[in-house]
Amino acid sequence: MLSREDLLLFERKFSDINMIAISMILVYYLLFIMFGKVYLVDEIYTAAGFAAVVLADFIFIHFLKNYNDNLKKILKYGMLLLLGWALLQTDSMLYSTIIAMAFYFSVTFQSLFLFDITEPYSRIWAVIFTCSPFSLICFIDMILKDQNNFLIFIIVIALCMFSAVIYNITCRLSEFALLFYNKINSLNGIAAVSKEESDSIKIQKDKLEQINEQLSIERFKFKQANEIILKNNEEIKIQNTIVNAAAKALDLKKLLEYLTEATMVSMKLDFVSFLILTDEEGERRFEYSSKYSRASSIDTSNLERMETRSFAEAYIKNGAVIELSRDASQTINELSGSNIHSMNLTPAVINENSMGLYLLGSINENAFLNNQNFLKSLFNHISLAINNAILYSRMHTMATKDGLTGIYNRRYFNSIYQSIIHRCTSNQSPLTIILFDIDKFKGINDTYGHIFGDKVIRYCGQTALRYGRKYNGLPVRYGGEEFIIVFPKKNTAVVNAVMEEMHTEIKTHIFNIEEKQISINISIGIASYPENCRNTDELLNAADSAMYVSKKNGRGRITLYNQDIMA
Repeated sequence: MLSREDLLLFERKFSDINMIAISMILVYYLLFIMFGKVYLVDEIYTAAGFAAVVLADFIFIHFLKNYNDNLKKILKYGMLLLLGWALLQTDSMLYSTIIAMAFYFSVTFQSLFLFDITEPYSRIWAVIFTCSPFSLICFIDMILKDQNNFLIFIIVIALCMFSAVIYNITCRLSEFALLFYNKINSLNGIAAVSKEESDSIKIQKDKLEQINEQLSIERFKFKQANEIILKNNEEIKIQNTIVNAAAKALDLKKLLEYLTEATMVSMKLDFVSFLILTDEEGERRFEYSSKYSRASSIDTSNLERMETRSFAEAYIKNGAVIELSRDASQTINELSGSNIHSMNLTPAVINENSMGLYLLGSINENAFLNNQNFLKSLFNHISLAINNAILYSRMHTMATKDGLTGIYNRRYFNSIYQSIIHRCTSNQSPLTIILFDIDKFKGINDTYGHIFGDKVIRYCGQTALRYGRKYNGLPVRYGGEEFIIVFPKKNTAVVNAVMEEMHTEIKTHIFNIEEKQISINISIGIASYPENCRNTDELLNAADSAMYVSKKNGRGRITLYNQDIMA
């Protein structure tokens, strides 16, 4: 037995076919009337009655929700009665009889679907239902017309046998109805279902479309989130690379070299330059490091104009981050002639005494677009690393240099003295040491106070520093008012000439205090290896002995060490 939905589908299809067929029959009869065939009026009445039953069936099938099986069977039975009556009209035309017989077989086949073919008793009722209308009409006609029509019985028997055979085949091939339904459904493109089911399907379809649209939105959001995660991971990777580079050195100059190299490689840039300005206790310092690719077309003239204190100070004074997305080489004069299109110039405050200018460049346009937050975080890491290096340098200076004079102290001298000796002896080069002392310094302190005494010591230390730098010497405050200058690769004659110049400058310098003009003097001792001291271990003592001789012989003089003066 077909499901109710499938049965409804077939009933609607058969109802449509019946309406089309009866319409064609009525047109057929009307055409004959138009041509004077008036004897067909009875047939038209029969056809009109059948049309009324077909129309009722059509209306019930298509428009009534609760069209029950009993009403269907009554209408089908009425159709069969009318068709049986049409078949028994002996004065009908041959075409009319054929049409009525064909219609009878069609309606008989349609009626079979009203019975459950899987039940034996239902099959019997189906055969009786389809055969009894014609038999009933046949006997009524025999009684009314009082005639014995053998042909009619033959037709009835044949019709019963035909119906039984057809129905038996239908019973055996019950799946035919389902296949037929699928075929009709595929041809029409949509199954005819009840309005409620159609509305339900539409609602489900709308929900699925909404869900699919929401999934598309979520998919897009997920893609955006994934891109953000990938970008953040890449930025973290770059920061880790630069942080690792910062850990390689504490010396500021080397640190800047590591940072510029790591930044350029990790960010795939074509130009990186870090410029650092420091000003501590009056000492101005400028350090820088730059890296550039061959594709940038940057040359030495560009670097000479950018790697200057004035260039850095100009942008640091402006205080604003400058970001150029295209044609940077035409906007920044110092980059003229290069192939840099995108540029980021960021001034940074490293500490209270240090400022920085960070330059990033690329040959691509819009290289730094929407990267402000990342660059800000990156530059914070770089500034922190640079500040650590500056602090380390400050601590190193405090540990190795004298706070009053700014030159190296005795502790630092003791730590490197042996290495200086080793280099000179390995290279077989001379090494000369001078040691000088401020004459009568205790009297200066007692007469003018320690503040003036510190001023004198500072002046002597700064003078030793200038001469040490000028002649590649290492000045050291050895203790109190005593100073040492070590001159590698210089012999006694050269150092003696330098000391003559320095001695003259110091003793002719005038200090003003309490409306008085004061001058000082120093005693200097010189010892040189291997010229007048064969043993390097005795070199420092030899210089000290020579200085002692200067003091002993009247102060304010230079004494060269030799064995004779020590005798």
